[in-house]
Amino acid sequence: MRVTIYGTVTRLGRMVIAVGRSAEVKSYGFPWNCRKNVPTKLAMLDRKLFSTLVKRPALLFSLVPGVKIAHCAKEVLDGKWPQRPKSTLDDVLRTADMHYEHNEMRELYDFLKDFNDSSEPELVWRLARATYELAKASAKEDEKKRLIYAAFALSEKALKLDEGNFACHKWFAILLDEMAKYEGVKYRLQRSPEVKQHFERSIELNPRDPTSHHCLGYWHYSFADLAWYQRKAAEAFFASPPTSTYSEAIRCFEHAEQVQPNFYSMNLLMLAKAYTKEKDYLKAGVYLTKLRDFNAKTVEDVKAMEEGEKLNQEVRIRIQYQSK
Repeated sequence: MRVTIYGTVTRLGRMVIAVGRSAEVKSYGFPWNCRKNVPTKLAMLDRKLFSTLVKRPALLFSLVPGVKIAHCAKEVLDGKWPQRPKSTLDDVLRTADMHYEHNEMRELYDFLKDFNDSSEPELVWRLARATYELAKASAKEDEKKRLIYAAFALSEKALKLDEGNFACHKWFAILLDEMAKYEGVKYRLQRSPEVKQHFERSIELNPRDPTSHHCLGYWHYSFADLAWYQRKAAEAFFASPPTSTYSEAIRCFEHAEQVQPNFYSMNLLMLAKAYTKEKDYLKAGVYLTKLRDFNAKTVEDVKAMEEGEKLNQEVRIRIQYQSK
C-alpha cells in the first residue's frame, strides 16, 4: 500500500508541477495561476484516490520530499488559495521599461503585444516603440516595412488618446518620418514640417527628455545637409521649403547632452559630424573621443562607433592641416 501511494503521489506531484509550468509558474508561482488549469488536469486522476491521499497529508509529505504541492492542489480546488491580485498599470510599465533598458526588444514586444487594443496611451506608445525596434532589427525589407507601418498606426492611436503626453508626440514624429520614407521623397518633404512640430511639442511638454532634443537636432541637420538637387526638388513641392543650419542642429544636440551626458551614441556621432561641417575639428574630436569610449550595448551603438572611427581619421588630418 505504501509503495502504491508513493507511486501515485509521485505521478500527482509531477502532473501538478507540469500544470504549474504551463501556467508560467516561474513568473508568478503555482497557487496563483494554476487555479483554472488544475481542476481540469486532476479530473484525469481517480478522484477517490486523490481524496484519500489529501486526507493524509502527513503521510504524503513523509513519502515524497516537496510533495506539499499535492496538498496545495487540493486547497486550490477547495478555493482556499486567493487569486493573485491583477497587475497594476505601474507594474506593467515597470516591466516594459526594464526590458527596454536591458535591450530585450523581442521580450518587450512579446510582453506588450497583447495590449494592442488598449486605450491606455502609456501602453500604446510603448508598443509602438517596441514594434519599431523590431523593424530596425529585421533583415527582411518586407517585414521591416510592415512593422514600420504597424508602429506608425500605434503612434497615431497613442497621440489621439493623449495629446498632452510628450512621448506620444515624440514617437508619432519619429514614426511619421520613418513611414514617410516608404511613401517617396515628395511625401516625406510634405510631412517634414509636421515632424518638426511634434518634436517641438514633445520638448515643450518635457524639456528634460534628451531624445526629443536629439531628434529635433537630427531634423535640423538633415535639412542643413540637403544637396543642391534635393533643395531644388523641395522647391518644387513648397513655396518656402524647410531650411535649417548646422549650428541649429548643434544647439539641439548639445542641449540633449546637457540634459543627460553620453546618453546615446548617435548623439555623440551627430555632434562630431555637425562640428566637422562647421569646420570646428577640435570640438568634433572631443565628441569622437567620447564616442570611442562609449559602452556599446546595441547594434546601432556599434555602427555609430564604426562610423565615428572613420570620421576620426578625417578629423585628425584636418587638425594637422590647420596646425601647419
